[in-house]
Amino acid sequence: MQQYLNHFKQHPKQLFLVGGLGAIISALLLYVLLMPYAEWVGLPSAHIKALAIGAVCLAGYDLLARAVFTTERKWTLSVIALLNTSYCIITSGVLIAHYSKITLVGWAYFIGEMAIVAVLVYLE
Repeated sequence: MQQYLNHFKQHPKQLFLVGGLGAIISALLLYVLLMPYAEWVGLPSAHIKALAIGAVCLAGYDLLARAVFTTERKWTLSVIALLNTSYCIITSGVLIAHYSKITLVGWAYFIGEMAIVAVLVYLE
């Protein structure tokens, strides 16, 4: 983990690229894979769609921030860390609200996604 920290400290723009690509993958998985099979996940498709839209917004910010990032704009890393943390909190709230309906597949996906986002926030 320390080698990743050192790498991203030297190349912070790559962190935005990793986050943006991850958010795009997350949005695609949510929209293309989970939404049509919402009953397998245990969440209403509207909630899955809302999370996918959130992931698209995060991807947009990540990629825009990568384009404009300079050492004078290091605050953009703090903003994306805050946005990613907010996404995890919102996802947790949705999971708690539908606790009794979520299937094992749903728990596995969302816990895995939040773990990956938490590592990204740590790196940011």
